[in-house]
Amino acid sequence: MLNTNFGSLFRLVESLDKEVAGRQTSAPPIEIQALLQELAQGRLSLPRRKKLCKELLAEPAWLAWQAERIKADRPPEANE
Repeated sequence: MLNTNFGSLFRLVESLDKEVAGRQTSAPPIEIQALLQELAQGRLSLPRRKKLCKELLAEPAWLAWQAERIKADRPPEANE
């Protein structure tokens, strides 16, 4: 069962699929990358999720960066 937060992120990635395809975005700082990874794994606590949401509102390109990573990690047949 997908964690609710990860499921939401995955649905967002799916909806942005055409928008993020072929684009390169600069990587967020290491600490934000770690928060994004924890979110994707369903391990990010509520206070840290709130912090991450504030960061993503200020830097939406970081969400596109995470979407690229998630898409790259999916099996090739899932990207078709």
